[in-house]
Order: sequence, then structure tokens, then C-alpha cells
Amino acid sequence: MSYSGRGSIDRRLAAWVGAGVIPTAVAGARANAALPEGLLMALLAALMVASGVDALLGGKAVEGGGRRFGVPALLAGGASVGFGSALTGTGGAVLLVPVLLLLRAPVLAAVGAAQAVALPVVAFSTVGYVLYGSVDFVLGTAVGLVAAVGVAVGARIAHAAPAAALRRVVAAALLCAGLLIAAQTAWGATVGGAAGAGTDDLASAAPAGPGPVRQV
Repeated sequence: MSYSGRGSIDRRLAAWVGAGVIPTAVAGARANAALPEGLLMALLAALMVASGVDALLGGKAVEGGGRRFGVPALLAGGASVGFGSALTGTGGAVLLVPVLLLLRAPVLAAVGAAQAVALPVVAFSTVGYVLYGSVDFVLGTAVGLVAAVGVAVGARIAHAAPAAALRRVVAAALLCAGLLIAAQTAWGATVGGAAGAGTDDLASAAPAGPGPVRQV
């Protein structure tokens, strides 16, 4: 509502991307259980860092003018975002904003579309996790309420800020978040590997069992 009421959502873009999300979000939740968490987080971090660097250093989008994407591209993008968001357990904005920025979409349109697409992503990803995993509805509801307040405040700031400044802020946020995820993933892999090696050493050093009883 914060973006729709201000006319910042490209309804055509959001509708076709949302249509692509629906069939793949449930599949992404199913695939989550089959793939290693470290690989998923590494891919997510790479996308966020790449889009952040590109937005900071690359070419500029035509802010205020809508770049018109074809329907097949929007459906394919929606399918990728739906699958990837459910796969990594992130909201639609985490993947859609980087993708649209890489495609040189106006930053306000990218953020607005991501807010609209987040609804079907959350709904159908939740269905997938209910079917194939588990969902903490109490925690999810609490986080959602806090996030709603953040969206309302962020929308006011986004519409008040100059487009170029907003693009830099979004790019910096993506870059920092991607680096943080990459660092946490690397740290987890290092600690996990060290712990696994220690366990193997202890297992190899432990006696296999009681020896034979010597007859005197």
C-alpha cells in the first residue's frame, strides 16, 4: 500500500513477474531440503554483491522512465525469483531488486515491484514449507509485523530521496548484505570443517573395544 498509493508500482511488471512466481515458489521450498545450505547462501551472496557493485560503478538507469520488458522475460524473471526466494528462504525483494537493477530498471520501480511481488512469494513459499518442511507461524507473524512498519517508513524515505541517491543507498545495502552473507557462510564452513575434523580425530584415537582377556 505504501508504494501503490504513491503510484510507484509498475502494475504490468508486477503482475507478470507475480504470475511467474506462483508455479515455482512451491518447487523452491521442496528443493531447499535437497541442496546444501552453504551453496545456496554463496549463490545469494554472489548475486547481491554483483548487483551492488554494478549499480554503484556501472551504467545508470533511466530514472523516472519505465523500461518496458517483454512478457516472456517477466515470466522467466518471476519464475527465477519465486524458485530462488523459496530455495534460500528470503523474500522476493532480496532477489528481484538485484535482478532489476542489473537490467537497468529505475530503482524506485524495482523496489516498488519487489514489494508487490513479495506477497505471492511469501504465500506460495509458505505453502511449500508447510507441505515439505515446517513453519514457525508465531515467529513469522512477529517478524512480518515489524517488517510492515519498516516498509512504511522506508517508503516515505524512498519517495523523498533523489533517485540517484536512492540507487546508491540500495546498491550499498545490497553490497554490504552480500558481503556479510558471504563472510558468515565462509565462517560457518570453516568452523564446521574444523569441528568435523576434530570429531574424526577423536573417533580414530578412541579404542575400538575391549581387548581379549588374557589367560593366566
